[in-house]
Amino acid sequence: MDLYEAIFCRKSVRNYRKSPVSQETQDEILHYFYEIPEVFGEINTAAAVCDNADGSVRMHLPGEVNAPYYLVFYSEKCVNDLMNIGYLIQQMSLFLCTRGFGACNVTNLQLRKDLQKKGTLQAMGMLAFGVPAGLLTHKENEFNRLPLEKLCSYQEKPKEWTEQILRAARLAPSSGGSQPWRFVVTGEQIHVYTKKHKLDSMGRHRQESIDFGRLFANIAIAAEALWIDVDLIRLGDIGEQFYPSSRYVLSVVLKNNKDVNVEMSTDENFAGN
Repeated sequence: MDLYEAIFCRKSVRNYRKSPVSQETQDEILHYFYEIPEVFGEINTAAAVCDNADGSVRMHLPGEVNAPYYLVFYSEKCVNDLMNIGYLIQQMSLFLCTRGFGACNVTNLQLRKDLQKKGTLQAMGMLAFGVPAGLLTHKENEFNRLPLEKLCSYQEKPKEWTEQILRAARLAPSSGGSQPWRFVVTGEQIHVYTKKHKLDSMGRHRQESIDFGRLFANIAIAAEALWIDVDLIRLGDIGEQFYPSSRYVLSVVLKNNKDVNVEMSTDENFAGN
């Protein structure tokens, strides 16, 4: 299973065995983290694997998962820092799935003081992970997601490979299953919007920024698998042109340089274990 395949079968895992993860495997996980391509410019980040065998990594809060290991993500504070963290979280979540580990995003960071920073970088995200006590994967039709018809406004008929990328985008995880994104599809561009909220808060803004980073990770991975060049840019003249009740986030600009085989994924391919 590769990252693209994992998009269509990965599930959030909340129950784990107390199986140890070798130091060699922990080193492999961190090595992969530092090889992830940048998409939001040069942002200083770091990660650390924390062994929670003694339960001291974080305070256990109601509704949060208690795992044998945590992967903590650190970043400098800058423009798009949280979106970049979400992008890294999703990349690592899918990578862990390909290695047989379950993972779950942790929304409430309750870390020991010595884990809150790594040098000058601040802890901004965390994944619980370990050997799953149950199933690692599920089928694509078991995802609880809105259909593309509810998420997309098509200004013209999309290419098949654009549909494949949208299919991967639809499966991106979000806090509480909120799926805050909406897409306007115009040729080889996907304009991404977020729903406006009557009551806004820093907590909502923080998690939504991370969610959009996870969305863009799915898009980037799918584009790479389909041999599509992708740029994430902000077009100044788009604004609220298509969704007046929503806020414009970014545009995904796609360019197909090769003939691609879009018949790469079916439910049967990604039925899981």
